Amino acid sequence: MSGTIRIMTYNTRGSLGMDGVRSTSRIAETVRLYSPDIICFQEIHQWLAWSKFENQPERLEHLLQRNFVFHPPVRFGLGNYGIGIASRWHPSKVQKYLLPSVGEQRGLLELEFRGVSGIKAFRVFCTHWGLKDEERAEQGQFCVEKVLNSPLPTLFCGDLNEEVSAKGVATLIEQGGLEDTNPQGVFTFPSDTPNVRIDYILGRGLACERFEVASSLASDHLPLIADIQIG
Repeated sequence: MSGTIRIMTYNTRGSLGMDGVRSTSRIAETVRLYSPDIICFQEIHQWLAWSKFENQPERLEHLLQRNFVFHPPVRFGLGNYGIGIASRWHPSKVQKYLLPSVGEQRGLLELEFRGVSGIKAFRVFCTHWGLKDEERAEQGQFCVEKVLNSPLPTLFCGDLNEEVSAKGVATLIEQGGLEDTNPQGVFTFPSDTPNVRIDYILGRGLACERFEVASSLASDHLPLIADIQIG
């Protein structure tokens, strides 16, 4: 069984645009332009004062008409902050992990899908790494162990906060057997004048048919989109 899916990864900055306007609707409009089957989100807010107590996972689920799995490794009072995966299909398995972290706790979210889009089975990871070099190196090693835990085709997405030659990302590629869907190294941050690449869609056991870094000022990161053949 084989098929093609469209996947996006997007750090939404809590829906805060480069113009200082916070708009989850604008994030959803940007996503809908590309009609992805799966979207890996970073910096999602839930009931936080500085995003007007909006429940962004619930709001995005409604606006995108996608199932939303939220993993908030950071909590502020009654509010939450973290990563999430919105998908056209219900996952058959969900795993949430806490990464080794310095300062702000970081997370890793794993979803498994079976029997969708003509594909027997595959996994998707979403993450948002830390700000320190040594921290990210440990997080990369932790993620490799999870990636290697199953022979299923795997997509690994997120804001890794470092370039491809840095230790954490290099570990993912070299030890985890993940391939880069953006071999040209198109910049992803900041969205108004991109000059660095810190956002990734990586994969194992699949083929990238098309890759694009979209143009949008709805966040300070640019969204990445890839059409992936699996099987």
